[in-house]
Amino acid sequence: RVEIEPDIEAELDMEAELDMEAELEIETEPEMELVDRTIHILGMGAVGKYIAHSLAGLHHAPPITLLMHRPLLIQQWHDEGAVIRLVKNGNIHVQSGFNVESSAPFQRENSQQRFPGFGKNLEHSAEPPNSIIDTLIVTTDPNTTTPALSAIRHRLRSSSTVFLVQDGLGIVQKLNTAVFPDPDRRPTYMLGSISHKIMSTEYKFTIEEKGSGVISCAKLPHVSAKKLKREGPITRRKDFSWSPQARNLVTTLARTPDFHTKTLGHKSFYVTHLEKLAVGAV
Repeated sequence: RVEIEPDIEAELDMEAELDMEAELEIETEPEMELVDRTIHILGMGAVGKYIAHSLAGLHHAPPITLLMHRPLLIQQWHDEGAVIRLVKNGNIHVQSGFNVESSAPFQRENSQQRFPGFGKNLEHSAEPPNSIIDTLIVTTDPNTTTPALSAIRHRLRSSSTVFLVQDGLGIVQKLNTAVFPDPDRRPTYMLGSISHKIMSTEYKFTIEEKGSGVISCAKLPHVSAKKLKREGPITRRKDFSWSPQARNLVTTLARTPDFHTKTLGHKSFYVTHLEKLAVGAV
């Protein structure tokens, strides 16, 4: 739709929000359009590892690629058996079969450097690949998200979905300014929060779940702005539709039992998240 007057804009926004809320019942029917099921995860903190571990435990789990930004992290990954361990109710649950890629070029002194001691299986990790990322879950700290996404910007397209699972707000505006300034080339954004109590342990790739919770998520509408004539008004368009990649991601989250996924309209998500932000600030 084309937004013309503020009053009409507010009314249509409200209608679209209600429609969006009503349509967010997660569909389990197979998508007609072919979608790459691979999920990339950026951020190897406790939340990122918990999400990766839970997704890998699904029946017919999607391929999962862990993005790591430095050689030492990849070395630790192999040293600990290339698995993620979750301690829950005194039991240890192990998931394997993850792919690992570099999310940033490692600094070399010369083109022949192979990072001695890291082994042949890590030589390929020195340079990030150029393959397209269709679905990306980001769990990095907000203050490192912009540089982390800048390093893999060349792998993201307007058809990609970026799911930001973080505390705080405002990161999308930063990303639009610093990483994706062209509205027509921006990925689809989804915002998320997690209430599970996940703790790190002395081992880098072993985490402990102290308490279950809910993953809340919302898709932001895609906004584009165009000037139809040289001296004419600028029109803004909001696209509330769900891309195949975004819908596939939400469906995958919904069928992960430990997530207890809750979908919201983006305005409802903001209300909930602002309350959490205010309580945290106090």
